[in-house]
Amino acid sequence: MGSTTGSGGGAFAGAMAGLSFGTQVAAGYTAYEIQKLQNKFASEAAQESYNFTQDLLIKRTEEESRAYTQSVNDRQLRAMELESQANVIAGEAGVSGISVDAIHNNIKRQEGQIATRQKQSFNSRMDAIEAQNAQALSSMVARMQSLTPPSQPNILAMAASSAAPFLMDSEMAGDFDSWWEGLFDG
Repeated sequence: MGSTTGSGGGAFAGAMAGLSFGTQVAAGYTAYEIQKLQNKFASEAAQESYNFTQDLLIKRTEEESRAYTQSVNDRQLRAMELESQANVIAGEAGVSGISVDAIHNNIKRQEGQIATRQKQSFNSRMDAIEAQNAQALSSMVARMQSLTPPSQPNILAMAASSAAPFLMDSEMAGDFDSWWEGLFDG
């Protein structure tokens, strides 16, 4: 079997090295572009997921706020009804003064306790929604930070690996040595 570096063999070896190099460069840039697209799609998916969660949390916040407002109105209405009933009962019984004031104070105390519990419950639900939002945001950021950055193809390494098999041929190495020595023989 002959060497690849004869008069026609050198051209063939060069063509093969060029073809190998071209194939590696194309594959490298293709992999680079694919990784960029995958990262883009993964980032968009993470953002869309966060936006979806954000929309749900906004709706939940609005629902919780409406429910809290309604419960406050219901509580205040119930307290006014109780005070009115107490006034009617006291008037019918002919009771006034400190006894009626004590009943009104008791109704106001109970209303205050209920108001405090309602406010604490509402605040807890709002805190839970806020925590879910923070968790969704950190999840999106973590998904984006975990993406593999695309790496540019290393052209020099590709060229060296493409040419190496042809440069290692012993006849080519001898031709190089002869050429090198001829440069200085003058």
